[in-house]
Amino acid sequence: MSFFRHRVVPVAALAGVAILLGVIAAPALAGPKRLVARPAVPQPTADGTLGVAARHALKQGYLVPDQSAYERAKTRASRRSRGRATALATPSFLERVPSTSKSWSGLSDSDFAPSDSTGAVGTQRFIQLVNSQFGIYDKDSKTPISTGSLNTLANASGADTLFDVQVIWDPTTKRFFYTMIDVVSNTNNKLAYGYSKDAAPSSASGSDWCKYSISYGSQFPDYPKLGDSKYYALIGVNVFNGNFFTGADAIAINKPSGSGCQSSPKIKVKSDLMSNDSTFAFTPVPANEMDTKGNGWIVAVPSSLPSKKISIFKVQKENGEAKIQKTATQLNVGDYSAPPNAPQKGNSTKIDTLDGRLTQAIGATAPNHNDKFAVWTQHTVSGGAGSKVRWYEINPSDPKVFQKDSASSSSKYDFDGAISPNRAVKGSDQAGGKDMVTNFVASSSSSFPTIKMVSKKGGDDQSGQVAVKQSPGPIAGFDCFNQNPCRWGDYASATPDPSSSSPVKIWNVSQWASGNKPACTTSLNCPATWRTQIFVTSP
Repeated sequence: MSFFRHRVVPVAALAGVAILLGVIAAPALAGPKRLVARPAVPQPTADGTLGVAARHALKQGYLVPDQSAYERAKTRASRRSRGRATALATPSFLERVPSTSKSWSGLSDSDFAPSDSTGAVGTQRFIQLVNSQFGIYDKDSKTPISTGSLNTLANASGADTLFDVQVIWDPTTKRFFYTMIDVVSNTNNKLAYGYSKDAAPSSASGSDWCKYSISYGSQFPDYPKLGDSKYYALIGVNVFNGNFFTGADAIAINKPSGSGCQSSPKIKVKSDLMSNDSTFAFTPVPANEMDTKGNGWIVAVPSSLPSKKISIFKVQKENGEAKIQKTATQLNVGDYSAPPNAPQKGNSTKIDTLDGRLTQAIGATAPNHNDKFAVWTQHTVSGGAGSKVRWYEINPSDPKVFQKDSASSSSKYDFDGAISPNRAVKGSDQAGGKDMVTNFVASSSSSFPTIKMVSKKGGDDQSGQVAVKQSPGPIAGFDCFNQNPCRWGDYASATPDPSSSSPVKIWNVSQWASGNKPACTTSLNCPATWRTQIFVTSP
């Protein structure tokens, strides 16, 4: 999510009604939800106004089922973390570490925060999306061949507010897919969705992209996550009606079969996803499949933490239509809870570490597990000096944990992670899949936020932590001014290069801080100070 220093609107007071985790607090819709993807056109009714949910999301960065319970959980986590750093021993790691082949500064925007930085690599292009902008790169260049606004990419009115960006590469159709939130007005919330016409888009124009709009009306589809299967593009969202969480949706959209644009892609939606018979699922994250299979997989956490389980949903094709599992298959992964916010050197305001939700997932064949299909995913949870990034490689079809570990430190808070296996698939050419890289950010009261990474090769132990980019100062600007905690990232990205081999490269995007300390006496002299880094690594 993002908010803007020139367009920020005070958050409306929350309604004085208790919002219970795992309980629908808003009236249920009559009958099954129907969504339609229509060709995207600028709306003449766009007026730039934001509804209650959009304002709150833009202020905080993401919505939660119960704001008061979330704040209490973060407070408890902070209390538990006090003194933890001196009580833990430094973990023992192998000397083998991941390497970086190239690294450079990506997109930034001083009027939006945070970055919501993400990216995807294909056979010829790398695409980075951040809040407010897109960048299209030839893979051999650090300079984008095309940049512009999200409004241009989505073919939305200049008055629309677009954010929470997602982009993936699909090896099956050999093209890129994107989605993001598009707020047209306070009663007209949409998902922008689209795909490139081929593997090498050079601009954001309609000659390179097919663009659609999916209306949610007055409901707000928060924190969209994008993945796919052989047949479908998959989107997961948390749905809010005003301040009320009404449940999570899983959306399956028929992929294009030819080179042209579909007139109206067929959509199937399953609303009110359940972790079990009595608890709603929260933040459904579809896996982006490298070895695309007939079945798609979505992972989520329950709407109430602490927990010890991850929810798994199957999406399959049955009688020509998408069939989406409503009540999850539960997988026990061990206890986890929401993390405390992270301290930073040079600024007494802490950094937001989210609420324990999963933020991205990659699906791929696992050669070291008898070529079974695996889903890799991660989230920031309580642990280490305060917060850690815990990752999993799981078997979704016969639910079990193939392996799990954490990027964790006894002296620093680790957060804002992304994970990818080194699985490259380009047509019939396949390589890798046994190894992985996880990127994340580390910070403490004695150190500035630093992008780091760890790797794991096959059955070896996880590597030590390797610094990629250290911030020269703290995060500051309007995303910290009168804002506690400071906004950060909301998510990062990691995706394998389908064209690489020996070794397979993994393309990453994460966030760092410029270190500038603006005066911030007014909104006009209080620019955001986030920056993004694009870096290519090998395990």
